[in-house]
Amino acid sequence: MTTNRKTRAGAGSGPLHGLKIADFSRVLAGPYASMMLADFGADVIKVESPAGDDTRSWVPPVDGHGMGTYFSSVNRNKRSTVCDLRTAEGLASARATALAADVVLENFRPGVMERFGLDYESLRHHRPDLIYCSVTGFGGTGGAHLPGYDLLVQAVGGLMSVTGTRDAEPSKVGVALVDVITGQNAVVGILAALRSREETGSGQLVEVNLLSSLLSALVNQAASTLATGEPPQRMGNAHPSIAPYETLETGDGPLAVAVGTDRQFEALVRLIGVPELAADGRFRTNAARVAHRADLKDLLEDRLRRKPAAEWAPLLNGQEFPPGRSTPFPRRCSSPETWGWHPLSPSATRPEKGPAGKSPTRSGSRARPPATASRRRNSASTPTHALTVRPGPPPQPESEDHDGQHRSSGHRFPLVGRELALRARVRAFVDAEIKPNISRWYDSAHFPLEIVPQMASLGLLGMHLEGYGCPGRSSVEYGLAALELEAGDSGLRTFVSVQGSLAMSAIHKHGSEEQKNEWLPRMAAGTAIGCFALTEPTAGSDPGNMLTHARRDGEDWVINGSKRWIGLASAAQVAVVWAMTEDGVRGFVVPTDTPGFKATPIAHKLSMRASIQCDVEITELRLPGSAMLPKAKGLRGPFECLNEARYGIIWGAMGAARDSYEAALAYAGERLQFEKPLAGYQLTQEKLVNMALEINKGILLALQIGRLKDAGRLQKHQISVGKLNNCREAIAICREARTILGGNGITLDYSPLRHANNLESVRTYEGTDEVHLLILGQHLTGISAFR
Repeated sequence: MTTNRKTRAGAGSGPLHGLKIADFSRVLAGPYASMMLADFGADVIKVESPAGDDTRSWVPPVDGHGMGTYFSSVNRNKRSTVCDLRTAEGLASARATALAADVVLENFRPGVMERFGLDYESLRHHRPDLIYCSVTGFGGTGGAHLPGYDLLVQAVGGLMSVTGTRDAEPSKVGVALVDVITGQNAVVGILAALRSREETGSGQLVEVNLLSSLLSALVNQAASTLATGEPPQRMGNAHPSIAPYETLETGDGPLAVAVGTDRQFEALVRLIGVPELAADGRFRTNAARVAHRADLKDLLEDRLRRKPAAEWAPLLNGQEFPPGRSTPFPRRCSSPETWGWHPLSPSATRPEKGPAGKSPTRSGSRARPPATASRRRNSASTPTHALTVRPGPPPQPESEDHDGQHRSSGHRFPLVGRELALRARVRAFVDAEIKPNISRWYDSAHFPLEIVPQMASLGLLGMHLEGYGCPGRSSVEYGLAALELEAGDSGLRTFVSVQGSLAMSAIHKHGSEEQKNEWLPRMAAGTAIGCFALTEPTAGSDPGNMLTHARRDGEDWVINGSKRWIGLASAAQVAVVWAMTEDGVRGFVVPTDTPGFKATPIAHKLSMRASIQCDVEITELRLPGSAMLPKAKGLRGPFECLNEARYGIIWGAMGAARDSYEAALAYAGERLQFEKPLAGYQLTQEKLVNMALEINKGILLALQIGRLKDAGRLQKHQISVGKLNNCREAIAICREARTILGGNGITLDYSPLRHANNLESVRTYEGTDEVHLLILGQHLTGISAFR
C-alpha cells in the first residue's frame, strides 16, 4: 500500500479520519487489514489478551525496540488495550470498546466470539449501524474447525501445486501471501459496507476467509482449468501463456525477462544481437513462442551468457519491456528511492500490552496512493468469490421513511450517512434501555447512573469536543443525539448536556492543559461525572449579581457561597464553580471531595424527576491557584458554555415533541369512540397535522442552526431563536398530544404529560422565554431592555 509522501501516517489525517476500529484480530490477515485502515487515518484500537498477540513472541528477529518484527510489521499506527475475556471486567471492557466503534474486526474461529457475546448478532441489537468483519480460515461451515494457517490454505487451495519447478515437490510461496490477500479483501469489504451505511444508516456483516481469497486470486488458473479440463502445472518461473516470461541465465546469474507483446520481443532480440529470431516462424507470434518455449530459451540464454547480468541490465533498461535482475531482499528494502518511494518515519510509540499510542514502522515505503477503482458488481454464484457482505437490519421501522422521520411528518431531512448512523445508534439505545424503564425511574425520582458507562461507550459524553479522549462529532451529530435522548426523557438529555456542554466544555474551552488532561478523558469515559455551578438562589437569569465569592489567601483561593438547581452535583466527582473575585467572575475546577463542598438533591419536584438537581453549599473551600480556569474571564466564560447547552436543547425539545406526537398518533389509531377510531375524526386529524407541521419546522430550524454552527457561521442570537421557538412549540405539542389520550394521558403509561412536565424545566433553564425574547429584541432594535 502506498500513500502520498506529504501525508503523515496514522490517525489525525487521511480519508478515514474519525473512523473508530475495534480490532480483535491477531497474527497477520486481520492486523494487516486494520493497519491499512489505520494508515488511511482510522483510529484503530487493538484489543489483546493479557498474553498479547501471538506474534509478539515470534522471535527472532526483533526490531530496534526489542519487538518481534513479525508483530511490528503490521501493527503500526494503532493503539492497544488489554481485555481478559475470561473475566467479567475484561469482557465488559471489550464489549464497551466494540459498541463504541464504527467497525469491529476479528479473526477467531467461528463460534468463539459468539460464546463471549461479541459476535455480530449480539452487538447489532445495540448498534444497528455497526460494521462487523469476520476473517476465518475456511469459512463457517465444513472447514470451520480448521485453523486458518496460510500454509494449510496454500496446500488445500492449490497454490502449492502451481508453485515451484516442474519436477520438484509442491512448494509454498515464500511469504504468507494468502493472509495478505485476505487482509486486503477485508478492507474492500469494510469500505463497501461503510459506503452502504452512508446511504442507509444500516450496518453490515462482512465475512472473509483465506480459502476463498486464495481461490479468487487464482482466477487465471481457474479459468484455464474450466475451459480445458486440464489442471495447471508447476512451471518454475515461466508463464503458461506468455514467452519469454521467466528468468534466463546470463554470464553470472539469472535475469528476469518479461515480454508481453511481439513488439517487445523484436526489441529484445535486436538489443541482445540476435534480430533474426524475430523473423523465425517459430517465434513470430506469442502463441508460436509458447509452443517452442524450450528452443527459444536455449537460443536466448546462449546469447545472454556472453555477458554478466550487470552489463545486460543497463542496455535493456528504458526499453519497452522491463528486465530485472534477481536481487537479495535486503538490498531491495534498503533502496526504496530507486522506485520513487520514500521511507516511513516513526511517528509515535508502538503498541504495548496496555493502553498506548501509535506504533512506528521502520520498514515500508510510501508514494502516491492507488486510484480508487469504480465499484463492480460481483456474481454471488462465482465459486471463487472472496468475501460476503450481509445486510444488517432494515434502517427504519415500517412507519418511517428511509431516513427515519415518521411518514406522517411529510418531510425527509437531508442527513448524510454518518449522521444517519449516529442517530440510529442512539435511537436503538433509547428504545432498548430507556423507554422500557423510564416510567419507573420517573415515578421513583431515580436517575439511572448505572447506564452512564453505556452512554460513554456510545460516545455521547463530550461528543462534540475534540481531543483528550472526546469523540469529536459534528454539531449536527450532537444535536441528533440530543433529539433521540430527549425522546426518551429530558433527564437523559440533560445529563449529556451538563456533562458535555457545560462541565466538559468549560474545561475544554477555558482550562489549562493540566486540567484538560486530568479530567476530560475520565469524563468522556464516564468514570468521572461533572457539574456546572453557576445559578444561585437569588441569581438565576442575572448571574452577574452572584454572591458566591472567591478570595486570595497566599497562593490559594478560598470560596464561599451557595448555588441552586445544579445538575448532577451530588453524583459528580468534579464541579466547575463560578465565583466573583476582585477581578470579576472567574471559574474554578473543584474536586467535589474537597472539604467545604456539599451537594443536596432537591426533592419533591414535579418536573425532571428522573434527573438530579441540587442545592450546593460552599464553605471556606480551599483550592490551589492552579484550580482556576485560566482562559475564562468575566461572564463571557460561562455564557459560552451556556450557548453550547442551549444548542442541545433546540434539538432535544423536538425529541420530546416527536415522542408525544407518536404516542398520540398510535393511540388515535387504536382507540375507538362511537364505533370509529379517534384518528378518523376531523378534529383529531387537525391536531395531528398541526403537531407534525411544528415538529418538522422545529427540526429543520435545529438542522439549519447545526449546519451554521459546523460551518462556523452561527450568530449568538440565532441560538435564542431556536431555544425560544422549539421549547415553546414542544410544550404545546405535548399538551395537545395529551388531549388526544384523554384521561389515560395523565398516567405514566403514556409519555406526553411526562414530557410536558419536563419541558417546563427545560423551558426555564439556560435562559427563560423572557431572557431570549429580550436577546432577540435587542438584536432587532439595537436597544437593550434588560434593565
